[in-house]
Amino acid sequence: MKFLEKKVVLAVELILAIGLVSCQHENVPTPALPNPASAQALRDGISASLPKMYQLIKHGDVTLSYFDNGKLKKASFGANMRGSYLTNVTYAYNTNSIVATITNNSKVVQINTFSLDANTGNCYESSQITYMPLGTNSYQQQEIILSYAYNAKGQLTDITDKKAPNIKTVFGYNAIGDLNKISYYGYSGTGPAPKLLLESTLSYERPGGDPILDDLSPVNFEEANLPDPYLKIFGKQAKHLVSMITEKSTPGGRYYNYIVNNDGYVTKRETYKLIGAALVETKLYDYVVTEMTLHL
Repeated sequence: MKFLEKKVVLAVELILAIGLVSCQHENVPTPALPNPASAQALRDGISASLPKMYQLIKHGDVTLSYFDNGKLKKASFGANMRGSYLTNVTYAYNTNSIVATITNNSKVVQINTFSLDANTGNCYESSQITYMPLGTNSYQQQEIILSYAYNAKGQLTDITDKKAPNIKTVFGYNAIGDLNKISYYGYSGTGPAPKLLLESTLSYERPGGDPILDDLSPVNFEEANLPDPYLKIFGKQAKHLVSMITEKSTPGGRYYNYIVNNDGYVTKRETYKLIGAALVETKLYDYVVTEMTLHL
């Protein structure tokens, strides 16, 4: 598996983990997840005049749970089958690193270790170890090491495969700090210089001249295909919610429609094809909301 050689391969595939089987041997406990009815009750009882803290508990088919200190504990993918999930990511925290362990059917299929800068908290290097099945009782271990660079504003500028430097992603930003270009590079096949494989342009203006929407999401910018969608350790990719994405040398594209609540948090995102306006995905968001009280 090569990082960034294709857009689909660029993601440190959490979904890929769903297809891997019998690769390791580690059981993962099922955490106590927020009850949707309890989450609704919390929302209903909150005063509109008090500041609130939003904690994402559902993102499409992903269920999120947290430690008591608010740090992400677990991300579970798909339907809850008889009290457990097929694919889980569990998180462990050290002083300057985070380890995310991906399991499929209670077997470890991938381990990601993120090394963090002590001053900024941003990830500067990650190690992805994937256990590829070779047979009934054997597997092959494959490692990808990525390095991350940031500009003076703390924005992620590129991700590079340390073992294959021509495989990289470069990020560009507009004047107000929104990610507006993603360029994917790989081997050219004709020489040592990297080849531009795909380039995406991002727009934030909304149809009809409506104001652009602030991005309050606790999810990393999904189109950036970062190694983990929920760990906020890769700088701030955008201040606003992207409205449209087009790709160089590729016809069409896609645009997004958002439903936000009174506090500006997304509760639903719809994705449409740019040509034909066909709806291709609907993703729902749910939160636990608590009041933030001041102690004088």
